[in-house]
Amino acid sequence: MIELCNQVNNDRRKNIKGAQDLIRKGRGTVGEKANWLTTLHQSEASQRAEILSDYQSMDSAAINRVCEDVGLKLSCTRLSDKLMSSYLGTDSNKQWAMTSVCLTITSQHLTVESLTQPKQDRLLPPLEPDEYCQPEDSEQFNTQVVDWMRRRLIYFFMSPREKFYAKQRIPYKLFVQLLKVVLITMQLIVFGQDRSAHVSFGENSRLAFSHLYLRDWNPQYETLDYPPASGPYAAYQQDEFYLMLGYTITQFNKTESIAIGSYLFTSDKPFLTFCRVSVADRGLMTHTEETHCADLYPKDVPADSLSTASGVRQLLANYNLSVNFARLLKFTMEFEILSPIVTELGWRREAECFKFQIHISMEKIQQSGQLQIYLDAPYTATYCEEAEHTKPTRGRTEWLRHFWLTMSQTHRNLDNRTSEVSFSFSTRRMIIASLNSVVLVIGILSTVLCIRSIVRGFILWKETVLFFRHWYSIELRGHFWDFIPPWFIAIIFTDAIIIYGAVYNLWTLNG
Repeated sequence: MIELCNQVNNDRRKNIKGAQDLIRKGRGTVGEKANWLTTLHQSEASQRAEILSDYQSMDSAAINRVCEDVGLKLSCTRLSDKLMSSYLGTDSNKQWAMTSVCLTITSQHLTVESLTQPKQDRLLPPLEPDEYCQPEDSEQFNTQVVDWMRRRLIYFFMSPREKFYAKQRIPYKLFVQLLKVVLITMQLIVFGQDRSAHVSFGENSRLAFSHLYLRDWNPQYETLDYPPASGPYAAYQQDEFYLMLGYTITQFNKTESIAIGSYLFTSDKPFLTFCRVSVADRGLMTHTEETHCADLYPKDVPADSLSTASGVRQLLANYNLSVNFARLLKFTMEFEILSPIVTELGWRREAECFKFQIHISMEKIQQSGQLQIYLDAPYTATYCEEAEHTKPTRGRTEWLRHFWLTMSQTHRNLDNRTSEVSFSFSTRRMIIASLNSVVLVIGILSTVLCIRSIVRGFILWKETVLFFRHWYSIELRGHFWDFIPPWFIAIIFTDAIIIYGAVYNLWTLNG
């Protein structure tokens, strides 16, 4: 092999005419044929075109014979199916195919190492034929390849700051992450203000309902003193239980006329749902529970029957809800009311409407003689147009519903003041929509960049494994996560949540 390379070096000075003769006639010594390959590789574009001017007479079989004489039969066999088929095309295609074959052969196989090892590492940088055919320079060649791979790995593991100083290019991935942090912070601030206002609104509404619907409610029950200033809100006598039910039903009937909150019923004929949970007759030993519920329409109940314990007891008996206190575990009342329009919640200051699902529970704690009473008032946002389903008979409630429906239509202006308020609502809504849109775009861009970095890291990891396997016979193990940092996967996961949140906010913006 060394003699072959020396012969190639000695024959390189042959002129182009000799190479043309070899192409046309397909004969000559091994050195002459090797010289033809290297001369074609080293020649200028114009000279190469002259050499290839009459290669039409040389088919793939002739090329294989030349390669076989030089010791490259396996390589040309692999290339013949892909590149030799281009000989049937135009002259430019043929010239390109011939040049590709010659460049591939001379750049990959005219070395002492490649003649004994047919597979060529694709990590090798492009080198001149002199570096391949001079065995005394093999140590220098190995050093160049190692330095080239080392530079790739060093740059890959650089910090964004080091990459900026190395290439003087803005680290756009880091910039996207910083911008995303700023935008998400702004989004969280707006969301926090909105939720804080809603939580305060819900708690204040619950206290208002406690004063409206719970008999003998005292503000001391609203404090968090320790030790508490008073005991739990509870009933200890049967008459207190019945009077509590009668008081709640009576107050519910008068909600629209007495409440400062100007609440509305959800239908023309509002109702309460009563549920009784008690121990079954045959479940004393196994503690089997049974539940019985019924809907009660308070407007059909005479007001006099709700003011006495006996009247309420008879009312429950009419609905098959008679209470046996020895077996009673819990008694609940549930009903729904609509809030008036609310415009002071959150940063947007937009018209919002809510439906309260009030739940009053009377629970016997550990089957003792104490019946503790709780009121909960969870609420859900609803369309203000839902008030159209009500048909109030009083002018005050009718005006309230008209005001509700008018404010829900932000593009309708009744006067100059309403016009200014509507413009303010619209401007704030546009700001929120713009913020959510930018967050959505940044989230998608961050996801794409992270996936791109993961793919590049995976490719470099495979190339590094091949490099150490081919050049040092070392199998790298346990370094996969050095090339693909797990925090990239975490960022993609958080970006998916951010994208979902932004889409949800945009989707429900008008809700």
